[in-house]
Amino acid sequence: MLRVFLSKELTEIKRDKKLLFSTILLPFILLPLIGIILYASVSAQPPIIAVLNENPKNTPYVNLVTNYIRSNGG
Repeated sequence: MLRVFLSKELTEIKRDKKLLFSTILLPFILLPLIGIILYASVSAQPPIIAVLNENPKNTPYVNLVTNYIRSNGG
């Protein structure tokens, strides 16, 4: 039953070129394109890191961490 249904649908897709394009070829073109665009937009923005110092005694350590992050691309 399932085999008959699948073979019927596949022959229908083969006959109709618009259906073949919209169901099979278009997703294969658009999905990688969307992935490339999203990857490029995410990798172009550097991360934003906030350092919060709640204890004034820790200021030298906070300055060390902040300088380390800035020097290593953060």
